[in-house]
Amino acid sequence: IDVHNLINGVYVIDIEDSKGTVQKKFIKE
Repeated sequence: IDVHNLINGVYVIDIEDSKGTVQKKFIKE
């Protein structure tokens, strides 16, 4: 596995809801 390609293919999205809770979403493209 090429680690660089793996890291570059993963996006981390921080979602904050109305209560102020932060959730991290990991999306692989």
